[in-house]
Order: sequence, then structure tokens, then C-alpha cells
Amino acid sequence: MSIKVCTAIVAVSCAALAFGTAASADGLTVTQLQANGWTCPTPGGLPHCRPPGLAAGAAGGLPKISILVFDPTGTRLLGTEHLVRPDLYNGQPCPQDPDPLTGGYTLLGNGYYGCHHFTP
Repeated sequence: MSIKVCTAIVAVSCAALAFGTAASADGLTVTQLQANGWTCPTPGGLPHCRPPGLAAGAAGGLPKISILVFDPTGTRLLGTEHLVRPDLYNGQPCPQDPDPLTGGYTLLGNGYYGCHHFTP
């Protein structure tokens, strides 16, 4: 894995964690993120926000990604969704949001396996 890819993974993960903390304290919203270039599709009715430049599909994508997930109104951060490329997924469990058939991560339409990690 190249240094550039490793650096990108660390940057995205740190941004997700930092925004997660800030969202609880400062009221970060989907509208604010979108105004700063984030993309926030709404699969399942919940906005899932990824930073600018982060592609949605697995082809040529990062090995692992963490994105921010908000409530349907886009005003309260629920937590993160951890995405893993199929070539790296090894049946890891997903305790909070298990696939009903496997108990693990769910294969998503974007080519990644995903698991939500919501804060209580």
C-alpha cells in the first residue's frame, strides 16, 4: 500500500472522529458539511456524509473508509459507518448493525461492505 493511500486513510478516519466530537458539541449539520463540499446521499433515509474527493465506489477506492451518518433531519450525528473493500473483508462481525443473514458487515451497492457504529 502506498504512503499516499495510507495518509488518506488516516486523514479520513481522523476527520470522521474529529467531526463526530464536534458534531455533538457544536451542532454540526448535513447542510454545513454540504456547504463545505461534502457529499451526503441518503440511503435508508439517513444522510451518509463523505468528505470532498472521496469516491463512493470501490473500484480504485480506499481500502477502508469511515463516513458520518446523521438522523433523517440532518441535524444530529448518529455516528459513523465503517466501509471495507470486498478484497479486505474477512467476515468481521458488526455488533450494532449486523447483516440479518450473516451477522457481519452488509454488502452495499457501492461495492463496499459496511457497518454502522452509532453512539448511544
